[in-house]
Amino acid sequence: MCQTEPLNPQEELPIMTNFINIYEHMSGTFGDCYTLGKQVVVDEAMVKFNGRNSMKQYMQSKPIKRGIKQGLFAKHACPPMGYQL
Repeated sequence: MCQTEPLNPQEELPIMTNFINIYEHMSGTFGDCYTLGKQVVVDEAMVKFNGRNSMKQYMQSKPIKRGIKQGLFAKHACPPMGYQL
């Protein structure tokens, strides 16, 4: 069966809404229960992505030229604290 009418935007994004709710809850929980010390590591990475996305970046001097840039905060010798897109 072929659908001729576009879906309502609220019907199209229930999976993304669930992901955002879980991500925000986990970020708040980690921030409340865990404090950074003096030795903090900030790691940036580029994940290769060639599709359409407003978060996609182009960096000519990097091995992965097009993708989504990610950041990670961690304390020395401990698991990562925060994750940011």
